[in-house]
Amino acid sequence: MEKKAHIYYNKENILPDRTTRGELQMMQMLKIMFIILVGIGMLIMGIYTFIRLKKRRRELKRLLDNIASGSTVDQLLKENHPKLSAMDEKEKYIYIIMGLGAGFVLFGAFFMAQELMERNVIPDMTGTTGWMLVQRLVAFAFGIILLFIGSGMKKKQVKENDYMDMMIPGKVVGEVPGAKTLTPGKAILMIQYTDPYDGSVHNYQLAQELSRKKHPVGSEYPLYYSREQRKVYDPGSNKVNRKTELFLKWLGIIICLVSVLSIVMLFIM
Repeated sequence: MEKKAHIYYNKENILPDRTTRGELQMMQMLKIMFIILVGIGMLIMGIYTFIRLKKRRRELKRLLDNIASGSTVDQLLKENHPKLSAMDEKEKYIYIIMGLGAGFVLFGAFFMAQELMERNVIPDMTGTTGWMLVQRLVAFAFGIILLFIGSGMKKKQVKENDYMDMMIPGKVVGEVPGAKTLTPGKAILMIQYTDPYDGSVHNYQLAQELSRKKHPVGSEYPLYYSREQRKVYDPGSNKVNRKTELFLKWLGIIICLVSVLSIVMLFIM
């Protein structure tokens, strides 16, 4: 008698999906490999951009050091050149990209090992002390990644100075494309402003959600300008970035501590 292939039902449980178990496992492996490749790509892109950024920063600082002037204003301009500020802005996102890439690679490799053990490609270590140690080390590495991303969020904040900072006018020019909000009727807005020193026009992305009715396109939205860092900032966005930084760092610390404690208990027991 011919053996029938397994029939797996889809999520709606209405129509049968006549896919064999081997095909499902292959699809699962392809998904995991795709996640790992995406993570590796993000890591390579982040590391390459980070190295180039550091090189450009050194070259620019070497060029600015040749400015022969001892006045306070020229020294301030030399240390906080607009190009250096732009590099700082770019460096924030590099930390986040590299952290996400490392997370994709970490969890992709973990699930790949599980899949290979289920298919008997590698020895099955499930339930052994070695595999439980690997699970705890993965959790510890994830905590380190959260701390790393939290450091990137800290760089998104601008140090506020009530004595030197000034308020400048801004204008709402639209919403951030693809940005999702938790509250209906609110959006992440893009503010356009003019640099008070060189007159150049820039866009600033808010981190907080604001009402579309209260802040329609074309309405004014004041921003603050740090004279020390030659950067524009929004106090509300600074608070959001600060809360996100603290959340990621404390969550990372807790995960690392629990992982270390569980590793110690594993060897004691």
